[in-house]
Amino acid sequence: MLVLILAATGAACLAEASGQTGSLAALTEATIKSAQDAVQLALTLAASMALFMGILRIAQTSGLMPVLARPLTPLLKKLFPHNADALDAIALNVSANLLGMGNAATPFGLKAMTLLEQ
Repeated sequence: MLVLILAATGAACLAEASGQTGSLAALTEATIKSAQDAVQLALTLAASMALFMGILRIAQTSGLMPVLARPLTPLLKKLFPHNADALDAIALNVSANLLGMGNAATPFGLKAMTLLEQ
């Protein structure tokens, strides 16, 4: 990536030196616009992740997650018959993923992997 940035800057400098005006100004403008877009995207993703983490925490605290995980239990018992301890964590992970909260499901997945390892 650094090579691309240096190549673009070098090309703009060469264009300016050969008499084409506006190349460095266009490069500077594009750089600032890209930085603004990157910050806006990062804030948007952070806000949506915080929202979904909050919704998942409310669902977990209110007892909604086990209710959502209950229909998955028979299938998961067939897939993981030897480890009943990990079954709850797996069911919570799958139900969180089905709700579209992939990042929020990660702690349940890690807990399930730890329990399956034992």
